[in-house]
Amino acid sequence: MPKVTILPHPEPAPTGAEVNIRAGTSICDALLVNKIDVEHACGKVGACTTCHVIVRSGFSFPTPSTRKARKSNTPAACR
Repeated sequence: MPKVTILPHPEPAPTGAEVNIRAGTSICDALLVNKIDVEHACGKVGACTTCHVIVRSGFSFPTPSTRKARKSNTPAACR
């Protein structure tokens, strides 16, 4: 099961966190289950940009993503 390290952030994770994500689970869902309140204004359908996360390393895009997200390593967490 992949492990995601959440760096400290004043609002959703002040002390940071480590989250295990089961295959097929979105990053957004995994964060929410672990009580890390990531914004998701569109209801997790990929229609807004509020759940974008910054990926520092170790991530590959398993499904087609926007060119901008692939280039900047900021995928929508709901996808």
